[in-house]
Amino acid sequence: MTLSTILKKAAAWGILLILVILLASQIIVPVVGEYRMLSEDIETKRRLATKLSQTIGTNEMRARQAELDVDRLTNVGGLLNATEGGRADTEIREYFVEAVRVAGGKVQSSQNLLVETESAFQRHTLRANMSADIDQLVEILHRLETQQPFLFVERMQIQSQHNAAAANQKSPLLRVQLNVVGYSSNHKARQ
Repeated sequence: MTLSTILKKAAAWGILLILVILLASQIIVPVVGEYRMLSEDIETKRRLATKLSQTIGTNEMRARQAELDVDRLTNVGGLLNATEGGRADTEIREYFVEAVRVAGGKVQSSQNLLVETESAFQRHTLRANMSADIDQLVEILHRLETQQPFLFVERMQIQSQHNAAAANQKSPLLRVQLNVVGYSSNHKARQ
């Protein structure tokens, strides 16, 4: 074998090798690119599936936590008793009247508003009008918001009663309109 034959064969093998590399790059590069895109698409879908799973799990956890909160509040007496029809409305009125009576105020009127359902709870609202002096009002608010069941005062309006008798008093009588809110367990939501 001569040197020129060896060079010709080496050149032929080199050209053949270059053609194989070019052919492979034409086939492999698009396949690798497609694989990369599929891999990224799969990874994106995995992340979305994980996020969806976490969201579903979170919603289930929230629902379970709400059930536990209802059980906890029911067990410690934090909720109004709604086992009998209308019992919670009567109960919230009784707590309010007792708080006003003990403080020395006077209930002028009270009315239960429509019960609102909020997932695992029912919201009971009592709208009431009363008269009391400032010290009595502070005691009433304290009694309502620190005892069990848990009651909350909302939308309170206070007006001073100006008259000759009130002018002689150290602490004038106030007209107060307020909403007292309490919650009971929504037994339908728990079933």
